[in-house]
Amino acid sequence: MKKETLLLGAAFAAGIAAAAIDQNAAAQVALKHAGVADLPANALLVTPDYDDGRAVYDVTFHNGKAKFDYEIDANTGAVLKAEQKPLP
Repeated sequence: MKKETLLLGAAFAAGIAAAAIDQNAAAQVALKHAGVADLPANALLVTPDYDDGRAVYDVTFHNGKAKFDYEIDANTGAVLKAEQKPLP
């Protein structure tokens, strides 16, 4: 019985991992949400993280005029947080 539960749990976890988005997809979600098409070189940083037990990507970038901070759900691709601050 315990062995079956472990196998079922592993199959469930594999299903979630297969549905998860990658760092590039998270960056594309954030850029599209912000309406930013072109970035200067080295202007994008994507970091995998956990927030309240949820796998997320922290996406930070700037377009020369503003800095953008996003948190993207790593399983669904949903925008969980979006902040924009003008650059000096």
